[in-house]
Amino acid sequence: MHVRHCYHKGVSNQYHPKVTSEVTSEVIRLLNSPFLEARAEELMMLLHIKHKDDFRRRYIVPALKLGFIERTQPDPLRSHTQKYRLTDKGKAMLAQLNNSTQNN
Repeated sequence: MHVRHCYHKGVSNQYHPKVTSEVTSEVIRLLNSPFLEARAEELMMLLHIKHKDDFRRRYIVPALKLGFIERTQPDPLRSHTQKYRLTDKGKAMLAQLNNSTQNN
């Protein structure tokens, strides 16, 4: 798995994931946020993101598809009490990212 950074031309600090099977900058940022279990709104506050639909599309959905996070309530998907937590795979990826950062 490799990281793909896709920047919007002329817009700083905004990325656009082109392929969902890749680990994007947004997913890495989500994994690095200090949470064990949190609602989408709480994660958005941690990451200083304002637009919920954009957050869901660029952060939550790719991380779910890659198996790095999971929903605490599989049904209903859009519950107001829905939370997300790191999976074992997400924790392993976070450890791998931290190791590669320490070695550089």
